[in-house]
Amino acid sequence: MVDANLRPITETAFSRDRCGFPGSLTQNIATGCTVMMNQRAAALVASSVVPTVTLHDWWSYLLVTAAGGRVILDQAVVALYRQHGNNFVGMQRSRTRRAMAALRRGPAQFMNVLRQHVTALLAQPDLVCEANYSTLRQVADGLQGNLRQKLKALSLPGLHRQTPLETLLFRTWFLLG
Repeated sequence: MVDANLRPITETAFSRDRCGFPGSLTQNIATGCTVMMNQRAAALVASSVVPTVTLHDWWSYLLVTAAGGRVILDQAVVALYRQHGNNFVGMQRSRTRRAMAALRRGPAQFMNVLRQHVTALLAQPDLVCEANYSTLRQVADGLQGNLRQKLKALSLPGLHRQTPLETLLFRTWFLLG
């Protein structure tokens, strides 16, 4: 990540073991300009009905992982992600700032996107692999259910974000929302 004058701010790094489904429901790690898809993944995305609240890169990452596709993370820097005052979507410079920005936004926007992603995937079951469809149903039950169902959903392997602090915030919002 660089500033408006292309001076380095920080490197974005994602954990290989923390990407995939169902974590893709909670966080997008795919920056659109750096994503490459094979023909099968591109056809999958093109055949889907995209929820109105999502970003194209997040939907692509979510759908490919829900279908059982493999995500390969290349840690090599291949692009400069320039942050400036007119970014439509940007990334905070530090994890602390990201956490503070998330707290300021509150749970409503995040939970709305999560619900729409789950609803869109459930409406297109032929695009989700069998193993992940079961997980998706449990997340949907947790979103609509009582405390026991919420806790069951939150215990699913892989239903987390990239960092423990982000995961704690996600789980809090999931329980409240």
